[in-house]
Formats: sequence, C-alpha cells, structure tokens
Amino acid sequence: MFLNYTEPHNIYSYGLTDEPKPVESLQKNVQMPMSFYLENQLKKPVSQRIYMESDSGKHFNNQDEAVWKTYRGFYRSSVENFDRELGKVLNALKKYNLSKNTIIFVTSDHGDMDTHHRLVFKGPFGYEQVTRVPLVIHVPRRFGGKNPLRENAFTVNVDILPTILDFAGLPSDIGDGFSLKPLLLGKEQKHLRSHVIGEYYNKQKWVHPLRIVRNDKYKYIDHLTGRDELYNLEIDPNEIHNLIDDTSITHIRKQLAGILDEWIIEAQSDPFYTLTATDITGKPIKPSLP
Repeated sequence: MFLNYTEPHNIYSYGLTDEPKPVESLQKNVQMPMSFYLENQLKKPVSQRIYMESDSGKHFNNQDEAVWKTYRGFYRSSVENFDRELGKVLNALKKYNLSKNTIIFVTSDHGDMDTHHRLVFKGPFGYEQVTRVPLVIHVPRRFGGKNPLRENAFTVNVDILPTILDFAGLPSDIGDGFSLKPLLLGKEQKHLRSHVIGEYYNKQKWVHPLRIVRNDKYKYIDHLTGRDELYNLEIDPNEIHNLIDDTSITHIRKQLAGILDEWIIEAQSDPFYTLTATDITGKPIKPSLP
C-alpha cells in the first residue's frame, strides 16, 4: 500500500493567495534559525537572490520577522497534521492485527528551507534542509526487526525499492540502489556509500539546475551561474560560510568536483553541462564571480 499526503507540501501555496490555508493549530512564537540572522547572500550563488527577489520568494521581500515566523509556524502545523494522519494509519493496523505483518516506510522527496538562510520553499538550493530528508523504517520483530536505532549511513531514495524487494524475498539487485535490509537487521551492510549525490532541475517558470556531492565532512554544490558552494559540515553544520574561494582547500573542491563529473559521465543521460540557467522570463542568467 502506498499513501501520499498533501501536507506538509501545502506550504507551497503560501504567498500565492492572500492568506495561508488554515491549519488546525498554527504554531505561535516559533524561534528563527541562526542562519536567518547570519546569512550573507553576497557570497552565495546569484540564483538565491533572484529566487527571493523576483520568483517564488518575492512574497517575503522587505517583510518583517513576524511574516517569516508565520510561515515557519504554518509549516510546523502542517507537519503536525501529517503526523496525526499517519497515527490514524498506525492505529488501524493495530486494530486489524496487521502491525506485526507490516513493514512501514516514511519518507519524503525533498525538504523545505523553512526560513533558514532567509530562504523559503525548496529551491534551487542544495542546503541540508532540502536535501537531507527523513527516512523512518519500522521492521516488526517477526521479520528480524531490532530495537529502535538511529543510523547515520548515507542512503538515497533509490535504495527504498531494493529494500522492499529484499524483505519480500525477491531479487533486489536492480537499478542503482542497494537494499538496506542488512543494516536494518543489525548485520554488516555490504554496500556502504562514501558519498551521496543530489540534483535539482526546475523547468517551470525558470531553469536553474545544480548538482550536489556530499561526504562525511564536505559538501560541494555545482551551479551553472559561476559561484559554486563548498561547506565544511563538521565545523559549519549550518552552512553559513561558503569556502569556495578558500585556496587552502582547493584540492577538496577538485576532488568532489571530480566525483561529480565521474557520476555525470557514468549516468550518460545527465544533460547538466549542456543546460543554461535562466531567470523567470527565460533570459540566461549572467554568471556571477567564480
């Protein structure tokens, strides 16, 4: 069974109408993230400013902090509503004695900037708020499930299907994903990723593709508008300081860019380097400083 909920995706209607859609309990007095106050857009890709000034983020232009807090509260209330709906499903499984026979996956295709870095919605951004999505898997004990645990191993959405097939006793060696069954059962995971790769490509009102590669310590984001991003996630988990101009770690940038280039070549069908970034009118974006 597959269930797809609207919430919290209805956050994307925020600002497109006069008022946000009502939710059962709009959270009040939410705290703003540190990056909301510390962000320096001058050292970030020009696409971020374009997005907030003339595209989906323009609703927040010159607005005071209270407006941003309302957005943040609306998002949290939407997540709470999703939690309640999920609870109904879990209760129904218990009611009909299906819990012990059901493996449950809860995940999302992307996150939301949630006012971090003075940004909203999903992109074109490569920050953790958008790319590090939740993945919760419940395996009943009859299938070998263990006590609840938190695992920090890298995984991507293409790993979900092989995992389902593996638990179903079907061949799981398909596509680019790996089964997470060994990891979930506390056994040695044969396939462990040293890095993950992400992408963003929007061709609705404007185009701004980007590619992301992240390992345990660093994240590199390749833009087509000149100014890329490089973050040391160990010392800067909030991704405030863009290190792309730091010559002392040029070798890190080259290493990650090489991994990304290799992936694009192996993918064969990825047209990233043939694309052109445009603004909302369709005009090419003038590259910013490298």
